[in-house]
Parts: sequence; C-alpha cells; structure tokens
Amino acid sequence: MVVNGACGSVIRAATLTVNTAPLVTLNPVSQTITSGNVTFTAAASGSPAPGGVQWQVSTDGGASFSDIPGANNASLTFATDPSQNGNQYRAVFTNSCGMAITTAAALTTCTPPVLTISTSNINLSPPNHAYHTFDVTDSVASATSDCDGNVLDSVIISSVSSDEVEDNPTGSDGRTSNDIVIAPNCKSVQLRAERDNKLNGRVYTITFSVTDSAGNTTTATAKVSVPKSQGGGAAVDNGPGAGYTVDGNCP
Repeated sequence: MVVNGACGSVIRAATLTVNTAPLVTLNPVSQTITSGNVTFTAAASGSPAPGGVQWQVSTDGGASFSDIPGANNASLTFATDPSQNGNQYRAVFTNSCGMAITTAAALTTCTPPVLTISTSNINLSPPNHAYHTFDVTDSVASATSDCDGNVLDSVIISSVSSDEVEDNPTGSDGRTSNDIVIAPNCKSVQLRAERDNKLNGRVYTITFSVTDSAGNTTTATAKVSVPKSQGGGAAVDNGPGAGYTVDGNCP
C-alpha cells in the first residue's frame, strides 16, 4: 500500500484479468471424396485457451447442424462414401468461461467422373447407305469416378447429331430416313453411311454421358465421318446446327 498526497490518499495496485472469446486461427478445408478417408483440421486461440471442441455436420446444405458423437479433437477423420457428397462440417471451440466460436463450414464433394475417349474420329466409307453399328466401347476407353471407381458400364449415348439434314430434297443423299438409330438401352447407335454428294461430306457427332451415384455428370464426344467420295478428302464438320440431332431415351 502506498500513502501520499496532502489528504493521505491511498493507492492500491490490482491485477485485472480480461477473458476473451476464442478466435478461429484455422478453418477446415473442403475435401474431395475418394475411396479412402478424409481429414478436416481446425484450430482456435484465446484467453483462456479454448479447451473443448465439438465437430458438427449438416446434411441439408447448411440449414442445420448436429453434433457428431465423439468428435472432440482438433482433427476429424472418417471413411468416405458417395452419400456424403455435399455434407458440410464445422468445429465449435469453447473455453472454460463458456465462450464459443464456430469455424466456417467445409464441404465433402465428389468430382465429376472422367471419360477417356480412345477413338475420336472414325471414317465411314464407302457411302453406300448401309447401317454401321457403333458401341460405347468402340470410342470410350475408360470412365472413372472418385465416388464409384470404374463406371464404364454406366456410360450411355445421350445424343447423336449430323451436320447434314436427314433427307435433302434438293440434294443427292439417297433419300433414306432414320440415318441415326440409338438403341433402346443407349449402349450403341446405328449410323447410315450416307452423305449429300453436292456438299462436303457428313459428320456424325456421338455424345457419351456418365453420371455417378452423387449425381455428377460428364460428357464426351466422338465423331464418325462419311467423306464425300471414297479416297477423297476428309469430311468437313459444319456443326450440328447445319443438320439435326437425335436424343437417346435413357436417364
């Protein structure tokens, strides 16, 4: 105690402790679902230091979160499966004074499948108006998914376009119909070896599609060309807008 001043005033020294709410220093980072595990890590600081952590999950796009039983460490690790696509995870840090802070939410997502095309342009000659059948595996080498692994069996032909009209009344294309016939199971297509010999050759564009169990869809294309003349130059692709498109009837 210190006494000073004309009136003998007293000055006392005291220590003031200020408790502060926790502060997030590391937010969890969104992860891609794979065939193994994912790990989310978070951290917070403060005075007193936050001693408790509770991880939470949202399965409804962040509208509501619920505690994950036993998830009380700075890191959260779990095995993944496709059903977790779009789930959100966050951590709540609490100090001994009951003050809490919540991290930003991180997502688990499946990346879209990968389609690998083995043959991107097939030459169809001679232009004798005959049908030729093309299967998915004639052009698609592989299809893989983070969520599902090998999804080649799920690839379908979603549409086929021609850069020439089906029957040109002023041209010379054989005057046949149904030049594009997609199989009911969308695994193959029949294409007619036909073109208008007054134009620059016909190009069919086959669009392949695959959807994984998380709802992600990937497409890829391959072309089948019918040159104007056998042994002549390559057919010129004028785009689907110059002709027509046939869609498959598979989901």
